[in-house]
Amino acid sequence: MGDNNTLIEANREWSFTEKLLFRAVVVFVAIAVIPLDLSYLKSLLDIQWGTFNYTDVDLISNYYPWYVDAPYKDADGHNYLALLTAVGTSIGIALIWGAFSKAKNYKKYVYWLHLAIRYKVAGVMLYFALVKVFPVQMPFPSLSQLNTAVGDYTPGRLFWITTGASESYEIFGGIVELTGTLLLLSRRYYNLGAFILLAVMIPVIMINIGYDAGVQIKAILIVGLLFVLVAHNLQALYNFFLKGLSERLSSVGSPDFNSKRSRNLRLALK
Repeated sequence: MGDNNTLIEANREWSFTEKLLFRAVVVFVAIAVIPLDLSYLKSLLDIQWGTFNYTDVDLISNYYPWYVDAPYKDADGHNYLALLTAVGTSIGIALIWGAFSKAKNYKKYVYWLHLAIRYKVAGVMLYFALVKVFPVQMPFPSLSQLNTAVGDYTPGRLFWITTGASESYEIFGGIVELTGTLLLLSRRYYNLGAFILLAVMIPVIMINIGYDAGVQIKAILIVGLLFVLVAHNLQALYNFFLKGLSERLSSVGSPDFNSKRSRNLRLALK
């Protein structure tokens, strides 16, 4: 029975809205994942792999698309117009794509979309988790900071140094982020990893907005990508929490990796 339902779902023709939304998400994710910044690519070529260090890890794992960084470097992390421009551009390209596409649905591409998102988010969050587990992101306040009048600090800086004052709390936050990140790399448990990271990152958005910390768009981007991962389970969550029904979270189907060659290729790419 389950196999029949899966076959029916795979052959179901998606509505215009479903196809448009999927195409727009694909374009938006492609912009977020594929490095299109020539200066960034040049920076990668300049890495001295023989003396690979902390700043190189930062560079590799923290690529962000044009609407987060260049050419909006002076936007201080909250150029919402740039983000809306990226969303509008994605929808426009999706409409053009749809004019030439005859596909009934894009079910077989959902896995690859999720795969790109999982590794993109995992790369970013692994960095942020490790700099908390080894607490260097928000170090203990220096003597000069402790002697500065509280009223002289910006809200963002005040939050930064007060968080750094509690090393154990910062390490705990890093362990939670690291747990969610590692689970995100598993096909079986990535739903749990996505929910853990959402629980972490939604407050991060509000912290960045409330304290004007300057990385609002980056946090919104990560949360948006995580929502794409859990979108197919939103109805199940609604039924469970609001209707009291018994539900089971599902993962998207993956291609068959039955041959030895395909399994080896998959492991090598991983």
